[in-house]
Amino acid sequence: MAEKRAGHVVLLGEANAGKSTLMNSIVATKVSIVTHKAQTTRSRIRGIALRGKSQIVFIDTPGLFVAHSKFDRAMVSAAWRSLHDADIVLLMVQAQNKCNQTIANILEKLKHAPPNKAKVALVVNKIDLVRRETLLPTIAELSAKFAFDQVFLISASQGDGVSDVAGYLANNLPIGDWLYPPDQIAATSMQAMAAEITREKILLRMHQEIPYQTTVNHENWCLQKDNSVRIDQTIFVVSQSHKRMIIGPQGKVIRQIGEAARKDIEVFAECRVHLFLQVKIKPRWADDANQNPDQSLPDAKLGID
Repeated sequence: MAEKRAGHVVLLGEANAGKSTLMNSIVATKVSIVTHKAQTTRSRIRGIALRGKSQIVFIDTPGLFVAHSKFDRAMVSAAWRSLHDADIVLLMVQAQNKCNQTIANILEKLKHAPPNKAKVALVVNKIDLVRRETLLPTIAELSAKFAFDQVFLISASQGDGVSDVAGYLANNLPIGDWLYPPDQIAATSMQAMAAEITREKILLRMHQEIPYQTTVNHENWCLQKDNSVRIDQTIFVVSQSHKRMIIGPQGKVIRQIGEAARKDIEVFAECRVHLFLQVKIKPRWADDANQNPDQSLPDAKLGID
């Protein structure tokens, strides 16, 4: 009889490489936000998948990029710190990208990374977007820079090759008891996930630089007598003009964001949700490493039932 296995799998790579899409596909539910925009993951979100006797605990890191603000630097630092928890590292690259300087730097750091000598596998994603004959030179170039335990060619959005990755993870985690109950799919709190869902809707609804200059803070989660949940969240923006754009004429934009977020949160929370959003101005929130909102700032409030 197969022994139980459990361990941590760190998803590492450039922004928009498809890390969240792969994790959500293996976990078989949405535990990390996915958009067409880069740098959408801001925290280490743990999704949990079961494959046979193995419990795979994913740590989805922010995409690695050039950091400017304190908040950005904290994001990148968190990505590298996550390696110390890893039993397996999946380095994800986009098939259409060559081995650029960012990827080269990642590979160099991986050579001196975790003390527990985690296995490192290369996952080349979005193979549906390139010609097959272009893949071999890319793999050869990357493999020349690092001795990968395995190489996978996948399309996370289409599901191609995902089961091969899941099987590899299940068979290579350490033998041991499971780390979480078998019915748990995420180690992230419901409150944090709800805030991430709202931020995803902002990313999808807004354009250009605005989404990256916003953050969503959880304020309150209150169970009602009818078993529904009241959720209060604050959206922080950097300027009055951004606040006006997120609210929109007669509150149209913020209402669309709230309605879309509420529907997804209800699926995740498995209950009716009453979502109340506030929009506040905090010009330098990204330079606040502690993310401690100033409650005295002017706000706009909207309730979404």
